[in-house]
Amino acid sequence: MTPPTNPLTPGQLLAALRAWARGSLTAEAAVELLATWNDGYWINCMTVKPVRFGVTYTDDPEIVFGDTPLAEIDWRALSRRRITASGGERAILLIAAAIGGDTPVDLGSELARLGEHGIACVLAAIRHVGGVQ
Repeated sequence: MTPPTNPLTPGQLLAALRAWARGSLTAEAAVELLATWNDGYWINCMTVKPVRFGVTYTDDPEIVFGDTPLAEIDWRALSRRRITASGGERAILLIAAAIGGDTPVDLGSELARLGEHGIACVLAAIRHVGGVQ
């Protein structure tokens, strides 16, 4: 996959990420964490600067099944990048990368940076990974 050449809307990017994550509880949970926290703050950021966030995209008919393109996040690369963000914003990004890409995170420290909404979003992601609906 390659970085998107045409700008995607946040809704298009989210649909493409969901299509890519489908079938993997960890990838689904990580994408949904980014989508639900703060009205999709990180999805919006990834739409503006996909390369900075390790997002690649394809609409190649030989790869894509159906009409929905695929977008992928390189979780390991994302967790190593220096991205300017508040403590809570960065915590969500690191926790999502840990869930989606099995990257190490100091969960206690990152959870301490979150408010009630952030904790609820992380708990929903953890429940999803565990198969609890």
